[in-house]
Amino acid sequence: MDILTFELDSRRHGFRVEQVVQVVQMVEISPLPGAPAVIEGVVNVRGSIVPVFDLRSRLGLPARAIDPAQHLVILASGTRSSAVRVDSAEDFVSIPDSDIAVSIADSGIGAASPRHVAGIAATADGTTIIYDLAAFLSQSEAEALDDAIATTHG
Repeated sequence: MDILTFELDSRRHGFRVEQVVQVVQMVEISPLPGAPAVIEGVVNVRGSIVPVFDLRSRLGLPARAIDPAQHLVILASGTRSSAVRVDSAEDFVSIPDSDIAVSIADSGIGAASPRHVAGIAATADGTTIIYDLAAFLSQSEAEALDDAIATTHG
């Protein structure tokens, strides 16, 4: 599996390369009234309004103020484009499928639900939790997000 690795609270995480559109320096995130709590707000990416997931909140990590040194990872899954604020985007790596476990038992990944995790890879420099963007929103959160975007930017 090919993944983009990134750091969040000194822990290594990743997204599948096929979900990654681009990585950009942090920009201002605008609030999105009516959005579910897991959405930090929205950013404008080449004229498109893109919701920004609050990955820290979803994983049970402490909040951190926006820092210009951070990155936004722009992702696409299905028909939805999204962004995730990370401390730093690191590298594109290829991990053999045989080195990826699908269990999160005793993984130390905080509040992440098994539905958010595509796999866990043990690599030479530590453990990498690989997330599935398509599973980050529940059905009700996705509907609330769609309604908030339509109402605000309709």
